[in-house]
Amino acid sequence: MLYSGAHSLHMALMLPDWGNTILFLNDAISIDTLEPAILQQLNQRNVKLDTRKIAKIENHCDLKFENGEQSQLDGIFVSTFMKISCSWMAKLGLEIDANEYSEAIKTNTMKQTNLHGVYACGDITRSGGSVAFSVADGAMAGVAVHKSYVFGE
Repeated sequence: MLYSGAHSLHMALMLPDWGNTILFLNDAISIDTLEPAILQQLNQRNVKLDTRKIAKIENHCDLKFENGEQSQLDGIFVSTFMKISCSWMAKLGLEIDANEYSEAIKTNTMKQTNLHGVYACGDITRSGGSVAFSVADGAMAGVAVHKSYVFGE
């Protein structure tokens, strides 16, 4: 797990259920600034902390560190923050939800936004991408749009 923000800690605590987990701090944060409770949780979940700075990732997942050392991994996770970059959404007046993981268009359970007749679905409406959720959101939005068209809601 490559540290890129607070969500990386959350993910690092989840990953040990699937295999050995190393959290590469990569000079993005120092061990000294981590809360003792977080360090204890990481230790309890057997998450190893690596403070070396990654200079390059090559091939599938070959890490080359600034100190010249190398490491080959089966895979690496990177936590991201999804930020809405389309200014037209704000200009339109869509309500945006924000938390430590992402920004998302706020919708009700039928996928309608705060604007009458405007629906949104998929990754733009939730934290964390998921094809299954996006497909389900699309189906729900489609039903809601059809219902609105038929019944004038």
